[in-house]
Amino acid sequence: MKKNLLLLTPVVLLITITIILLPNRLSAQDNVPLTWVTSKAEAVTKALSEGKYILLLAGASYCQHCYNMHYVVSETNNPPIKAVIEENYVPWYCDIMVSDEYKPYSTEPYIPLTCRIDPRDPEKFIDQSYGSYLNHEQTFYNRLLSGLGDIDSDGMPDAWERLNGLDALFNDAANDPDNDGLKNIDEYTAGTNPKNSDTDGDGMPDGWEVQYGLNPLVNDTDGDLDNDGWSNLKEYLKGTKPDDPKSRPTRTMPWLPLLLENN
Repeated sequence: MKKNLLLLTPVVLLITITIILLPNRLSAQDNVPLTWVTSKAEAVTKALSEGKYILLLAGASYCQHCYNMHYVVSETNNPPIKAVIEENYVPWYCDIMVSDEYKPYSTEPYIPLTCRIDPRDPEKFIDQSYGSYLNHEQTFYNRLLSGLGDIDSDGMPDAWERLNGLDALFNDAANDPDNDGLKNIDEYTAGTNPKNSDTDGDGMPDGWEVQYGLNPLVNDTDGDLDNDGWSNLKEYLKGTKPDDPKSRPTRTMPWLPLLLENN
């Protein structure tokens, strides 16, 4: 039996400090269904009446009826959907054949986004707000982040700040802790790591790559953006512009190729 990330129907992940209740103390034993204190319908009704939204990952009433969600979501590391999800709701990880592998996680109880995953077609992420499918992990990740709270109103979701070691309670959008030339808010927009000056590890700082239209998430050291015969990395090391063919390194001994050719 495959191990699956389990969020069962009826499913409730939430919510405010007031009550939509989280599940009772649950036990995932062999072939025993999990029960929840609040049904999905009740949760949706209450959430809507309070102007809240909930994140729903559709499942079934028994462990053995939940398909593939572990592989589609929990193990998706680029973008790090697993980390965002575990940071913000309560997934239940269950293998009905091995009850001691049941591992509950519990963090923040509130997610201001309505979305779900169709367990019988796990490649499709359903944006329940619009009833449409999201077919790519990045889209789901962006929707998830965009729906999260921003307590300090700095333009960066709280979950993203915590995941990257920033202070979700302090407006630090203009800070640059890794000194790569990108402010935290720019790192969020670019998808780079605000605590790592070279997210893709290619020897060129994130800020420099963004400034000249390179991809800070892809190793492009050997590329030649302006087709001037000099690699992007060499242009960085020489202090020239990789997007301008007229700006290129000066050979220290321009006569050397001619000398070698004549000999």
